[in-house]
Amino acid sequence: MRGLYQHLKRSVGLSGRQAGGQQFVADENGVLLWNRDDILQGWARFFSTLLNTKSPTLNPDIIERVTQRPATRDTQRLGDVPELEEVARATKGLKNWKAPGHDSLPAELLKIDDDEPFVLGHLHTILVKVWNGGDIPREWKDATIKVLYKKGDRSNCNNYRGISLLSHVGKVPIKIITNRLSAFCEANNILPEEYCGFRPGRSTVDMLFVVRRLQELGRRKKIPLYMFFVDLNKAYDSVDREMLWKVLAMAGIPAKSSANSTMECGPGCAWTTENYRTGSS
Repeated sequence: MRGLYQHLKRSVGLSGRQAGGQQFVADENGVLLWNRDDILQGWARFFSTLLNTKSPTLNPDIIERVTQRPATRDTQRLGDVPELEEVARATKGLKNWKAPGHDSLPAELLKIDDDEPFVLGHLHTILVKVWNGGDIPREWKDATIKVLYKKGDRSNCNNYRGISLLSHVGKVPIKIITNRLSAFCEANNILPEEYCGFRPGRSTVDMLFVVRRLQELGRRKKIPLYMFFVDLNKAYDSVDREMLWKVLAMAGIPAKSSANSTMECGPGCAWTTENYRTGSS
């Protein structure tokens, strides 16, 4: 499929910029920006606002409705130092053919020594130091943001989708935490049966099957069936992270595990677009 798209682009004479880039954008006041540095600064302000905006409709008292779970040995294991085998499993779970982050290290490089784990051994040593020390390397938090045009006015930043290119090395501890939390939730029946998103062994096909069956039963018994579709605007970009950490704490997740997963962009992050750094502090 990758080769097919590349061949089609060459056939019609489209370059990367012509296929989805932009020559100018408008700032938050609607003023068009033509200078390259001004455009990059405009994108930096846009994504900084987008990714650090809390939901105005979220009731902070909702945390009181979350069931408090006592800390157990199972929850404490979530914060244990990763073993070499766990790092190897997380590394193999990284997807190939994905663009690297600012360190330019592809995921394939971390998988090349299965027989003699030289790279894996050094990676495990680094992860153990980070896990115990809590000092996350800057390179793991930096993101190179590429913008992909969707539809509408090309000068409007809201009509583009931001793709964050992160360090594949930094994805390994996140993969470990994700695997642990997923296994913990499945073993303790924390997620309801109706929830199928991002769960092992479940997919959209399962939900389509349920909807189809409900339609058939409703038609057979002549019962009205109402379907409600919700399309949340910028859903993944507007997650209240502080609330998320509180929910994890209420579920008994140790602070060590959730602290290591705090990789969101803050004052120390550098925003980059089109592979050019736009600012850091």
